[in-house]
Amino acid sequence: MPFTLNGCGTSVCPSRGSVAWEKGKWYSSLTHDYDALECLVLLFLPIIPYRVIHTFDWDGRNYRRVPLKWTAVVVFRAMIRRWLLAGFLVGGIVTFVGFLDSDLHWWAFSAAGLLLLAISGGGLYWMHASDEKTRNIRRLLGRHAYGSSDPATWHPSLLTTVKKPKELYGTDDFASAVASLLNGGQLSDAMWAARLSAAVEDNATGERLTDDVFADAQVKVALGRIKDDPSRWREFLTPPKLVIA
Repeated sequence: MPFTLNGCGTSVCPSRGSVAWEKGKWYSSLTHDYDALECLVLLFLPIIPYRVIHTFDWDGRNYRRVPLKWTAVVVFRAMIRRWLLAGFLVGGIVTFVGFLDSDLHWWAFSAAGLLLLAISGGGLYWMHASDEKTRNIRRLLGRHAYGSSDPATWHPSLLTTVKKPKELYGTDDFASAVASLLNGGQLSDAMWAARLSAAVEDNATGERLTDDVFADAQVKVALGRIKDDPSRWREFLTPPKLVIA
C-alpha cells in the first residue's frame, strides 16, 4: 500500500475516468473510482511511476485495485495533473505575497503569479473537459466486479477472464452485437460490447462503435439522468450481462 512521510514516499496519483457513484459528491480521491498511477513522490509530486491501476471502493487509505495496461495517456495525465495543481497553489501564493509587499516589486511579482495561475488553471480545466468521454464510458458501463474500469484499458491478464461473444450476445464477435443491443434498449450491454471490441478485436472499430453508442438518443437521455444522480444508474439502464467468467 502506498505510503508517504512529509510528502515523500509512494502515492496514488489520479489520472482519468474519475466517477462518483453518490449524488452531490465533490471530487475526492477517497470517494471516486478512477484510473491512476502508483508513483514515487517527492513533496507529493510524482517522480517515478511504477504501476498503472484502477482504484475503487475507497475506505480511508484502503482501496481495491485492478491492473491496467501501460499507456502514454494514463502516465501523462497522472504526472502532469499534480504538477498543475502545485503550479496553481504556488501561483496563488505568489500573487498574494506580491499584493502584500510593495518592496518586492509587487507588480512584477503579482503578474508572475497571475500568469502561473492562468496557465495551471487552464491546464486543469482542459484535463477535466477532455476527460468527459472517458467518464461517460464509465457511467454507461456502471459498477462491476472491477470497479467501473473500462475493459479496453485492462491488463491482458484480466481479458482472459472475459466470456466469448457467442456466450454473451449470441454473435460471432463483440462488434456485431452493438447495433442489436442498442435497438433492444440494452444500453449498458451495448457499451460493454463496444469496449470489449476495442479491447480484444480491433481498437479502431471499437472506438467507432463507442461513438455510435453515444450518438443514440436513448443513451443521451440516460446519461443526463445518471449525471444528475449517479447512485440511481441501475434505474436508468438495464443492468449488463456478467461479462467475466
